[in-house]
Amino acid sequence: MTTLSNIIAFAFDLIMVPFKGFDPMWSMLVISAFTGVLMLVIYKYCSNQAEIKKVKNRIKAHFLAIILYKDSFGVLVRSVKDIVWANFRYMGLNLLPLLFMIVPVGLLLIQMNWWYGYKPFNPGEKFLLKAKVANQVDLERTRISLIVPEGLEIQSPPLRIPTISEVSWLLAARQKGNYDIKVCIDDREVTKKVVVSDNMERLALLRHASGFWDSLLYPGETAIPTASLISSVQVCYGPSLMNIFGHEIHWIIVYLVLSIFFGLALKGVFKVQI
Repeated sequence: MTTLSNIIAFAFDLIMVPFKGFDPMWSMLVISAFTGVLMLVIYKYCSNQAEIKKVKNRIKAHFLAIILYKDSFGVLVRSVKDIVWANFRYMGLNLLPLLFMIVPVGLLLIQMNWWYGYKPFNPGEKFLLKAKVANQVDLERTRISLIVPEGLEIQSPPLRIPTISEVSWLLAARQKGNYDIKVCIDDREVTKKVVVSDNMERLALLRHASGFWDSLLYPGETAIPTASLISSVQVCYGPSLMNIFGHEIHWIIVYLVLSIFFGLALKGVFKVQI
């Protein structure tokens, strides 16, 4: 799973590279338009278009009956009942294409989160690095150290929390760059990438031991070997919000609104019944 996840991450990186240094909104527009087209194609070929059109026409006919026969209580009741059942039928016809959309859109959201969800550190900014160790490690007696390259600085001694098998350090970013930090336990070490930059970058918050869900949700770095005494290393990046007309909005809201907009705007071009 790690290999597949890294291949997907690499492919997504190739898409994002041309947009480095630009406002994130430009890449968001392109990805949202692509998503809108992708959803239209999946919807068109995984749904019963003829039946959807028939059900929509039936709903319209019942609404028209309500307008034309508004003085007939019997017609009104039957029309409302038929509208409710037709809507249930319409929702049922949408289940299959929605199921086919879940996987590609879900994988896309995972990749987007590591580009849009967090921001790199700025020079002068302080941050936490946390390492989880294996249960058999005695945190109070084991020798644990951190090696950082020039450009980063350790601000505190390791804080050991045996109850949750975690040790953390406070660090400071001094200059821009992509760095590898080494967490050492006895004679073993695990590296973790840290990014200090003004540009939008793909950020890997967590380097983890091999596992299906961790490999899927935290792409970008190879899994920690299972024999290691360290089970995960986390860099605590801050959240990133998109500035839309002076308002700070979470990227996923912007993405969903734009994707739906492009989907609705292009449904006539692709001749899709929604």
